[in-house]
Amino acid sequence: MELKYSKSVSRDPVPVHALTGSPIQDLPAGPCIDRIQEILNMEQGAYASLLVKASPDMKELVEQYVALLFKAIGDGIRLKGLVVGGSLESSVKEAIVEEGRQIYRSVGREALGPLVVRFAEHILLNAPEGSTVAFLARDAEPYFEAAKILAEQPSISCRGHKLRYVTLNRQHFQIFDENLAKDQPHQSVSGQEALKQEYLQQHMFDNPKGVVIADTGCWGTMIKKMWGEKAQRGASVLNVQEAYFMYSHNPNIFGFVNEIAAKANRNELASCGVYVGDTFECLPKKEESSSTFAKGMDGDVVPVRVPIDSVCLSAWNDAVLDGVRESAARLVAEASDFPSPLQALSIVDANRLEAREKFTGVLPEATPKWSQGEDFLATWDLPRIPPLVCLGSI
Repeated sequence: MELKYSKSVSRDPVPVHALTGSPIQDLPAGPCIDRIQEILNMEQGAYASLLVKASPDMKELVEQYVALLFKAIGDGIRLKGLVVGGSLESSVKEAIVEEGRQIYRSVGREALGPLVVRFAEHILLNAPEGSTVAFLARDAEPYFEAAKILAEQPSISCRGHKLRYVTLNRQHFQIFDENLAKDQPHQSVSGQEALKQEYLQQHMFDNPKGVVIADTGCWGTMIKKMWGEKAQRGASVLNVQEAYFMYSHNPNIFGFVNEIAAKANRNELASCGVYVGDTFECLPKKEESSSTFAKGMDGDVVPVRVPIDSVCLSAWNDAVLDGVRESAARLVAEASDFPSPLQALSIVDANRLEAREKFTGVLPEATPKWSQGEDFLATWDLPRIPPLVCLGSI
């Protein structure tokens, strides 16, 4: 796979697990090679089904994305050779996992990593000192992993942030999601409100120094609900003060990509944020989105997690995060050589432009726009959410 690389990024491949037996070039041609392709096709279909189930509104886009991914995996296997140990099917499946691991690690390190790291850095340098910085599962997990590494720098550690990875989504705030598949009815979490409040308290959402929300973002339906609950319950219970989105459709909420494009006077890059948001939604996830809470063995409230039964998803999720951590470590070690925010966004955009022809980890186009988005903005009744200047609603 060829990605757009940032300057001085290591291209050393991730070691592939060694199988034992005969290399692919020594296997009988015809039926054996056909069977390998058949296994690739089956795994491609299974993986696409899992992603479509998680994001039904992205079905056609996901299927194209997965087709290019498995083409890159198949090309990698053919290039490096397949060594068969045990059954042919198990050997091919193991090779698929390992080749995909390399690809997604490169995506996390090179295609998306610089932008993820710059976003996390921006949040930590600007969030109020001592505040709770809450990264919302699942899309914000890469930002959280980058932030943990950056937080060890003296210039950031002295600010005393409390970093938290928090499971909160629309269903926890009774927000209808039109993108749920018809066979996945919207689940009510009424009766769980007390557990949710206890969960938020465990994660320091009552921090008197403030709570900062970090997410991939878009319209801000949850932000509106959170600020509404703050007004109802008081800051001593839910002290949300700032919100940072990777990209914002809402002019009342900060968007990192929006800010980069505006400062550089590069309007053509502003729309890249939509693709970035959808790309993070499409990255492999280990678990389904959790909608309920329960008491754990130690008495703490925990989200009810439903693991997704897929070796590929688990391994490739870890690979993306490994790549992001490597990118964050590089900023710490080589700050002067690390891409600027504008360069990082340009790397993503360059990969997007090539994504129709080959797998780059970035989606080539955006998903359908929320049908009620403009109506939602028209009824926005809050002031601009910090860190935007509080000048009233637009």
